[in-house]
Amino acid sequence: MHHGYAGGMGIDRRAAGLCLMLLTGCAQAQRHLEVASTLQKAAQEIHELDPLDIGGYPRFTPFAKQASYPDAVVRLAATNYPTDALVSLLPDKSPKVRTLALELLFRKQDPQLLPIVHRLVEDSAITFEHIVQYNFRANGPPDWKREPLKVGAYAQAFLNSFGVEGDFEKFWATHKDRRYWYGWLRAEMLRRGGMSSPNPGVMQRLKPLRERIEGLPETERNLYLIWLQSEYREPALATDAEIGDAVHRLGRENILALAELHMPSGDPDLQFSADSGRFRYVTESILDRAQKELTRADGDRMLTAYTRQKQEWQAHHDMRDNGPGVVYPILRARLLPDRAGEILQGELDGRPCDGDRARLVATLLQLRRRAEIPFARTSFYNCGLELTRLAQSDIGLVEEILTDRRLGGLHPGLMADLVKAFPHIRPGLLVAWWFQQKENSSSVFDVQYFLRILKNTCNQATYREILRDPRLDRQSLSMLVALEQELPSSKIPKEIWAEMTRDHEREILGFFAVNSDRWEPSPAAVTEFIRFLRKAAPYVRTENVEGGCRP
Repeated sequence: MHHGYAGGMGIDRRAAGLCLMLLTGCAQAQRHLEVASTLQKAAQEIHELDPLDIGGYPRFTPFAKQASYPDAVVRLAATNYPTDALVSLLPDKSPKVRTLALELLFRKQDPQLLPIVHRLVEDSAITFEHIVQYNFRANGPPDWKREPLKVGAYAQAFLNSFGVEGDFEKFWATHKDRRYWYGWLRAEMLRRGGMSSPNPGVMQRLKPLRERIEGLPETERNLYLIWLQSEYREPALATDAEIGDAVHRLGRENILALAELHMPSGDPDLQFSADSGRFRYVTESILDRAQKELTRADGDRMLTAYTRQKQEWQAHHDMRDNGPGVVYPILRARLLPDRAGEILQGELDGRPCDGDRARLVATLLQLRRRAEIPFARTSFYNCGLELTRLAQSDIGLVEEILTDRRLGGLHPGLMADLVKAFPHIRPGLLVAWWFQQKENSSSVFDVQYFLRILKNTCNQATYREILRDPRLDRQSLSMLVALEQELPSSKIPKEIWAEMTRDHEREILGFFAVNSDRWEPSPAAVTEFIRFLRKAAPYVRTENVEGGCRP
């Protein structure tokens, strides 16, 4: 009886297990049917849909107004259906249901779904339409039309959002065991922030990505922050100070490994072989900030790495890769300041007038100071020199180089950049440059830009000196009009404006409207115009506004 009872219990347990499996399967099947029904209903309500609209809801497009999504899109974006239920709908007979399943799977952000999604890239069935804008113009909205998309377009957008490039099988072979990789993070950054000019709104959209990066292991966290920030012209994902901290946290050994083209990470997207040009560009950015992390003894490693890389590049150069940059000899000179002249002059010998030469001379000037003024001055006026790379404390060197008879030949854009970099530059130098400008040597827009920078850097004192200078009588009319255009018109009393008679004002404006060398305004009109500028000079002044200024 005992054995029979035990056997009976075994049969009962197997039967119970089978029943449970059947019940589970039935429940799962029922759930799949409910999800399919929901997607079929939504497919009838949605008339157009861009790839990743649901997957990326709400839209991250920079500076675009929030899209007016159909209620069905909003409802689907709020769901969290099981992955298996959505995967089961990828072979559905309805292209729109397949598309919606893809969109909801994207919200899972699960890289293990990529091989499944890749199978749908060749799905050529027509699904939703999307809006195409074209004929962009400045005087009105662009034209638009509806165009149908294939299911494969949504699958491809899914893959692109994970940074999938080239042959999928090769890509997956190197990425399948990773939980994150650079291309995936980069794609998310571009989707959230785009490549627009950074501003507080962009930084806010990038905040979730920044939080995600902060949760990664330290070495890769620092590498990703530096690599991703290099996509922007100005800080958006991280500030310059934060990038400097990331370089510090990388530490000496990791920095030296990068200098020697060895990536201290297993991420296949970060390797030198993945994109040699990008690797060199970012590594140079790191080395620019690495002096405090390295020692004098590392100068020899810089030389060895630089020499080896130049030899290899000359033998196997790639069009995307311009070879090792001058950051190597520059860093070596900083690590060995007593040999800076020898190191940098050796690198300058025979080098053409280019940006690298300008960087080398700027570093030579920084390290050897006044001893290199004659050489730096010659380089500046003959080849150009990145004086803006110097520190605020170097303003004396900058002013000494500018004290030269060739000053007037410098372009207004260059002078504006110098004013931005050194707001407290000696006004006499700027005034001297202004009155050396000749008729038609620069466009009125260029000199107006220079004046605008003067105002933005609170340098209205220089502006006033120009307006009061006796040489104003001999200034070309185009330069005079540039001065007038940038005046703080709202600050000048109406009676001063009124002193410019209507006839004389028409003459001055007509000079530019007619645009003919055979016609000029009368001397009386020009004289009155100059008198007006001098009377306006006292109203060009600075008011401090919360740490800034306004005229």
